[in-house]
Formats: sequence, structure tokens, C-alpha cells
Amino acid sequence: MAYGSLLRPSDVFCAPRQIDSLDGCFFTHAIDLPAYGTMPGQWDMRRGVEDCLGFVDVRGKRVLHAGSDSGFLGFAMEQRGAEVVCLDEPGLSWDIVPFPQADEAGARRTLDRHLETIRRAYWFSHRALGSRVRLARGTPYAVPDLVGPAEIAVLNHALPRLRDPFRGLHAVARFARETMIVTDVAASRGSWLRDLVRPSRRPAFFVPRARRPEGWGSWWRLPPETVQEILAILGFSDSAVHRHRQLHLGAARDCYTVVARRTGPTGGDPADDDATGDGRGAARRQGTGMRRSLKRTFDLWGEARVMPEPPRLRVVENALYLPFVHAGRWGVFDAERRIVEESVDYLGPERQLHNQVTEWPPDAAGPIEDAPEEHYLYLGQLNPHYGHFIVNTLARFWPMLEAGARPRLLCHGYFGGHDLLAERPFVVEILDRLGLRLADLAVFDRPVRIRRLTVVAPALREMAFVHPVMAALGDAIGRASLAGVPVDAESRPVYLSKARLSDYVQRVENEDAMAEALSRAGIDIVYPETLTFDEQIRLLAQRRTIIASQGSALHTALFAPPGRSMIVLSPSPHVNATYLLIDAVKGHRSRYYHPQGLRSVQTETRRLTYFEDPLRLAEELVLRLEHPEVSDGWDELDQRATWHTAPSIPPLPPRLRRKGMFGTGVR
Repeated sequence: MAYGSLLRPSDVFCAPRQIDSLDGCFFTHAIDLPAYGTMPGQWDMRRGVEDCLGFVDVRGKRVLHAGSDSGFLGFAMEQRGAEVVCLDEPGLSWDIVPFPQADEAGARRTLDRHLETIRRAYWFSHRALGSRVRLARGTPYAVPDLVGPAEIAVLNHALPRLRDPFRGLHAVARFARETMIVTDVAASRGSWLRDLVRPSRRPAFFVPRARRPEGWGSWWRLPPETVQEILAILGFSDSAVHRHRQLHLGAARDCYTVVARRTGPTGGDPADDDATGDGRGAARRQGTGMRRSLKRTFDLWGEARVMPEPPRLRVVENALYLPFVHAGRWGVFDAERRIVEESVDYLGPERQLHNQVTEWPPDAAGPIEDAPEEHYLYLGQLNPHYGHFIVNTLARFWPMLEAGARPRLLCHGYFGGHDLLAERPFVVEILDRLGLRLADLAVFDRPVRIRRLTVVAPALREMAFVHPVMAALGDAIGRASLAGVPVDAESRPVYLSKARLSDYVQRVENEDAMAEALSRAGIDIVYPETLTFDEQIRLLAQRRTIIASQGSALHTALFAPPGRSMIVLSPSPHVNATYLLIDAVKGHRSRYYHPQGLRSVQTETRRLTYFEDPLRLAEELVLRLEHPEVSDGWDELDQRATWHTAPSIPPLPPRLRRKGMFGTGVR
């Protein structure tokens, strides 16, 4: 399968290069290499690593290092027990100032040659040290999502070379679970720039000067206070500054390190804006997997509460029954003509009504006859729609799990009555597995008074709550289908398609293009409406991975064995909480994704929805299946939108809490 711009990990992480000679190597930082001794460099930070890292303990942490240069700091962090991923893409990590009188193409060629000598030094050191540090193709503007999250992100002297340092920090911050570390050269003490910094505390100094076109490689000098402010905007508001000195070309240079702890989410997506203006923004993103078709969604439409206590049974004396009237006044009322709350199919925590008015009709007159039986058990409305039959009608049938005598069963009808229900095989089969027939369910077509009515509260309310007995009810119904079925026996994934539905509430019109691409990748395509109720349950039981668009077919998971692994495409960034209610009581492992770029067209009869790129969407689904660790990393990045402060995030190093702290890497 051609992945296009969606990449596998092997495409993002560079294979180690075998550099055995020092010829053509340029070391940006001095480093001690076994069997080779000291390699001199422009910077010598060997005695100032802890200062550079702001005394953050990297042991046991995953670190994303942007601005790796010839690798010294990444290797130093590895030697201190970190798992390090360095980020660098020669030619794209350095913005050139576009002076009109300068030869930008020539400058780019010169820079590319220079960066290649630095890269050779990196790989030479990597081999000499026997390092396991990984180098990922990417830039601070476009970090490949395949890199995955890290506890710590480090930018070492990387900001001056970026035309848009805010965007670079924004992109990197998305990947940092706990801590951001930013190191840069500080204004020299006593300099005019230090005096400029002092009054406002938050300026940024623009380095290029029109009269000096040779200075095409540096853009900004950001004082630490500005960096702190940027990081606070990006969700890292707990920060401190450590000032220190490092050797540069043999002389001590003033430097600073900002250490910032995550206190909130990182909002927005830096990939949405190409702020560089140099025509290379798209190139930065292309080949990095930055633009994904699926976004994991954690936001709910409604609530998903599990209520540990059993649902309520309410006995009403002299209850009044009004027959079903579409969008009219119908339901079960008490003797005072107030609606019996337990009988209403409310929607969501706001208790919204659907097709029902719960006030007694003011024009009702005349005597109401008594029901023929003394006592009835009320089970709600009989809805012929598959999904609503499960989550609304069946949710009140939990007393059927208990053996023994029971009162006459009473329901409200729907359009078509029992004749329509008899044409729904799933209704007949589900009732049969509960020992019932349609004839056992009484429905009145006129108002009646019931001397004693036991109203069954639902075990599940749409988009609101569920009781564990709902799972027991599903298990009892599904048991006959699962006899002799090997659970999880088939490793080949299956996609439950809605592409051939003729009667539907919502579907994606070009879903069949995605389904065809999935089929070519070896994923089975199944159309649930073509299967029997029994076959659908068996299918969910046997497959280890189920992919589906959100719809009624997923409610069959109520009858499947617990622990189903499902990937669900949600048409909205807010998932209907009803699906999570079934997941919760059944212990299913479902992940919900919203396809990006969905577009809708309103016709005279309905709204039509289309995937932005169904083939790319199929490619990403296959990639996620082949590389679950990558999918998990992407999911964690998406969860940042709903991130909350976690007590596991370590505090700032105690040494940084002392104001005026000044250290030195120069001994």
C-alpha cells in the first residue's frame, strides 16, 4: 500500500550512518570519544551539562532534543540515563534571512554543506560511543507525530536560527508531557542589550541588520523572560531561570536556561499556519506525517456515568395510561395526572424529551375505563429501530432476568404497532431469548386507568448513565449466539460499513472509497444489515479488531463478549456518550476518532457528508493497525486538548527556586 505523505517509523527515524573517518566532520561542541580522545568544538559544555539542563534529572525519562547539532548534549543526556530522540533535518532547520542583495541560493548551498559536516560529526560520535540515541527527520516547526511524546523537550541554542521562534516552541511543546528546557545565549552583563531588557523585562531583539547582509543565519535574541511568557501561553506557566556561563571559542559566554513545568494544555496546531513565508513550510510538513486524517476525540456529547445501584422499580396506584401520539401528549401518569418520571425516555443529563409531551392534555374529558388486569409491569415504548430498541426499549427489560411469576407486561406502541415489530427479526429473536413473544406485550390504543402499575426505570439512559444490570441483560441475550464460538480467533480486522444502507440517520457518502482501500490492505469489509442478529454477535466475538463508523451496528457490542477492541469513526468531535456507556459496562476497549476535514452538503431531503480524503484515511487506519505504538503516541498528543494538571509531573529542581541563581559551566 502506498502511504504517500503518511510515514512509517522507519521513514522518520534515520538509519545510523557508518562514518569511520574524521574527514569532513565539524564538531559544534567539544566531546570526549573513546579511542579518539577529545574532539574540539566551538562550544565546550563538558563541565556545564547540569547547568545547561537546569539541574533537571533526566534519568529514566524520554527526551526530545531539538537543535542537536553534532550531538554532544543528546549523548550527555543518554549517559545520564535518558532515552533520547534528536530532531534535525539538514536544510530545513535553519531559516535564512532573505536580504535582497544576498545570494540566498548560494547561502543555502553553503549552509547545507556545513550542516552535512555537522551531521557527519554526529554519526561519527554516535558510532564511537556505541550510542542508542535516535535521530528523527524533522524540524522545530514540524515535529513528526511518529516521534511520539516525551517527558522532557530540550531546545539548545535553537531559537536564534528560527524566523518564528514562537511557532517552533509551540510545535515542540505539544510533545512534552512534563518539562520544557530552553537554553540560549544571554545578553552580556553590562551591555546595552542588558540595559534594554531591564525596563520592560519582555523584549525580543531582532538581530539582522540591512547594512550587514552577511549576517543571514541569526534572527532573534530572546531574553529568558520572553521565553517564560511564551511557554506560559503554551501551558508551562511554572518556570524558573538559571543563568550560567559556558565556553565558546575559548571565552566564557553568558547563557541562560529556562526550565518550565507543564501546568495546562498546549492549545492550537502549529501546522495550521505557515508563518515562515519562504515557501518551504509545506516542505517541512511533507514527509513528517504532521497532517493526520484522524484525531482521537475524548470529548463527549452527554455524560457517561456508571450507576452501581440497581435501577428503580416504582409502584403507582391508579395510574393513567395515554396511548402513543407522535410528538403529542402520551405516557404514564399518576392519579394526580402528573407524568411518572421513571417512565420517560429522557435524553442526556439535561433530560431532553423526544417525540413526547409530558403534560396531561387540558382538553381530556370523559370517563377513563379501567384496564382489564389488576396489575401491570410497564416496560416503556417498543421502538422498531434497531439501535433505539436496544438502548431505549431493551433497557427496561432487565426484570426479565429473574425467574418466576410476574404481572402482565405493558408497553407503548410506535408507528406500525406489533405488525411492524413482527417484521423485525431482531425484535422477535431478542424477545425469544428472554422467553417472550410479542403477544406477551400489551399495548392500549385508548386511555385506561390501571389500579396498580409497576414502572421499570431504564438500566441505560441515552447519553447519561448505565447500570451494570444492562451488561447482564446483554450477556443473557448473547449467550446462545456465543456457544462454541472461539473468542478473538480471527486476527484479520473487519470494517463494519454503512455504505450500502438505504435507510439511515447519518452516513458518509464516499465511505465506499475508503472501504475499498481497506479491503485492498487485507481488511474484511462487512455490511451488518446483511447479517442476521446471531451472525453479527459471532462476528464481534471472533475478531480481535473491529473498525466501524459510529452507528446502531455498534450497539450489538452489548451482546458480545467483554473486552472487544474497536476503532470507531465519529462524525463529530464530540462522541455520543451512549456508545461509551455500553463500553463501560462491557469492558470494551474502544477508541473514537474524528476524521478531519469532513464536509457536508445540504440537499432538499437530507444532509450529505463526505470524507476529505478517503484513501488517506484508509492509509492512516492501516498504519495505526500495523504500528500500535505509533497510534498510542498520536492519541496521547490528541489528548492534550483535554489535558489536566497531573500530580505525577515533577516540580522544578529545588536549586532553581532560589532567585538570582547564577551557575557556571566554566571551572
